Amino acid sequence: MRLDELVKAEGDKIRRAAGEHGAKAVRFFGKLEWDSDKPDGSIFVLAEFVPECTLLDQASLSLSMKNIFGHNVEVFSQSALTEDVLGNLLESGVPLTHDDEYNLGGIQTAIEKAERYKSLGREIFEQNELVQTFVVHQLQIVHVLSNRISEDMKEEADEIDWENLVPLEEIPLYKGRELVDDVPSGRDKDLMLFNTMIFALELLEKHVGRPPEETQQDELVRAWLAHHLTVAGDACRSLSPQLRTATPDIPWDVLVEMACIIEVSGSDLDWQAIWNTVEHDVMPLLAAMKEIRAQLDAQGN
Repeated sequence: MRLDELVKAEGDKIRRAAGEHGAKAVRFFGKLEWDSDKPDGSIFVLAEFVPECTLLDQASLSLSMKNIFGHNVEVFSQSALTEDVLGNLLESGVPLTHDDEYNLGGIQTAIEKAERYKSLGREIFEQNELVQTFVVHQLQIVHVLSNRISEDMKEEADEIDWENLVPLEEIPLYKGRELVDDVPSGRDKDLMLFNTMIFALELLEKHVGRPPEETQQDELVRAWLAHHLTVAGDACRSLSPQLRTATPDIPWDVLVEMACIIEVSGSDLDWQAIWNTVEHDVMPLLAAMKEIRAQLDAQGN
């Protein structure tokens, strides 16, 4: 079955999912080759979201599309894409995020941004939490993009240690994963994860009510929001199945998908959607997570 045939066959489900998650238009790209019942390749979904859409809406659409197609699906917000990325996707059917040259450019840009703030001096770096988070966010982008480089390019540039271009221990997000993974599953691990999520959401809370136009212009604040949303969402992935089942009102899978979207997007993020998330979703999530943490605390007494 070709992609256009598959899209046509699932048209009702696609339209319903798009409407439910704030996408007023979706377009599909990619090629499918079928081997028995297993498709090979990627489906790229270009979505035009309504202005009030949040990252949780985008993550929900991504999960819905994966459920519909039973396949590797990447959802791109049209508002997040540069003209180059959008033009390439419309022309070739493959986004520039899958291109070595594009990813190498992203790595270079992220390193240059980190070096620019590093040059301000150690004292400014240590005293300014926005600067610290910005540099960490750039390191995270370098790490993610280096994992996208093709094997052919890695062999050609074998003088570069691609796997350790940015050691994970330098990125608190990944270091936190290792620390959590060392704790046996159960109440203590869930409590540690909730403390991580709540701390990250409380840091986001600092910017609730800030004029959105200031955020759009301030790269430090943008990196702050993206990083702490990623930390909060990423922590959800290791929660125990028992706790997830007991707290169905919180969209755990959506929060994990939100973190994945931020990670793989690098600098190509829908900043309006991020801001909408901070404005509308952070406070209710924070309140719900504090209530669950209180219940976990009570279980230990």
